[in-house]
Amino acid sequence: MKGRSQIEPKQGEMKRFHGMARAKFWGLAKLNVQAIINAITVNVKRFANVVGSASSLKMC
Repeated sequence: MKGRSQIEPKQGEMKRFHGMARAKFWGLAKLNVQAIINAITVNVKRFANVVGSASSLKMC
């Protein structure tokens, strides 16, 4: 349950804000590509937030 509590918010964000509620294309392979692209997008956003907050701490 501890691992699940870390994953669920990320999957919820992908569903609510990045179109994972419905598949855009037919086929399992295309759905996998959609999921991978969405995961990369979410991870880049999170990385940008971490880098942005770390750079603001260095300026203080």
